[in-house]
Amino acid sequence: MPTYSEKVMDHFMNPRNVGEMPDADGVGTVGNPVCGDMMAFYIKVDDEGRLADVKFKTFGCGAAIAVSSMVSEMAKGMTLEEAKKLSNRDVANELDGLPPNKMHCSNLGADALHKAIEDYESRSPGAQEPVKIKDRIELVEGDRHCMCPYCHSAVEEYDSTCRVCGAELDFCSECDEPLPQEAEECSACTAGVWQDNEKRNEVLEDRIMAEKEKVTIVVFSGELDKALASFNIATTAAGMGMDVTMFFTFWGVNVIKKNQGPLKSKGLMRKMLNWMNRGGSQRLGLSKFHMFGLGTWMMKKLMGEERMPSLEDLMATAKRLGVKFIACTTSMGTMGLGEDAFIPEVDSFAGAATFLGEARKGTVNLFI
Repeated sequence: MPTYSEKVMDHFMNPRNVGEMPDADGVGTVGNPVCGDMMAFYIKVDDEGRLADVKFKTFGCGAAIAVSSMVSEMAKGMTLEEAKKLSNRDVANELDGLPPNKMHCSNLGADALHKAIEDYESRSPGAQEPVKIKDRIELVEGDRHCMCPYCHSAVEEYDSTCRVCGAELDFCSECDEPLPQEAEECSACTAGVWQDNEKRNEVLEDRIMAEKEKVTIVVFSGELDKALASFNIATTAAGMGMDVTMFFTFWGVNVIKKNQGPLKSKGLMRKMLNWMNRGGSQRLGLSKFHMFGLGTWMMKKLMGEERMPSLEDLMATAKRLGVKFIACTTSMGTMGLGEDAFIPEVDSFAGAATFLGEARKGTVNLFI
């Protein structure tokens, strides 16, 4: 079991700056495909170009929460240029160290902050060309080529710098083994070294997109616990770099109905059905122990105490990670619902044929 410092335990038990920022100037979201940790950072930038406020929401282990808390504290008051230089080593040192198998958490914290700054610079009118924070590219061939030649730490992504020791790396042009920069040939297969890193990144990204795993999820239930399970799986898969599509059908359409305003429907029976079955993410009850709403209220309270994301939080995270929402037109027709009954985040309205077209490409297909 990892041994954590007092600072790590303090920031885990009493995290600072937790929460969303509705009017954020920049938002950055990252996920780790190995451990499933996810972080979202929100920043406010003042007129002098300093970080006036930093907030975060993290779904992950204690180290991930502690790292997020520490990054938010360290970044407050920094200029954008200073914050861009904040490294995983800085974060780990400020926490009085992290176990080796938790160093990737400090990578995520710094990356999420950098992503938020990149988002701010890309949307600011008249701003300078934003500094591009290099995206991580996931390994596509298992764990073969995953050790830094200098410190022998895990290299979880194709990156020109080791995230533990900071060493600059080159890569074999054939097997993509990480190599010392002074190497002239690969020690594993004797092939040459990539001379053009930009070309290498293009080749790797094309390979990853061609081989990207796809997940399709049928959301049939309109009950809170099952909706939470659906979005937990969807966000985790998207955070791992998978392409995710969610198809909401029959009672599942309740999950993506608007929470506010009346639902328009034709005919007395359909109006009665939608009155009794109003839906909306805030109205969903548990499949068991709902107890006229008391059980659902208790469950939401317990989730809040454990700092677990709400259904609305998971839905927002899913959209930021690129998860596609499809509403079933057959269910809509049966219930007399128009497109205006649904939240704006729904990507399309389609039938079973469209879903099956997506599912045929899928490597993971789930029915919840």
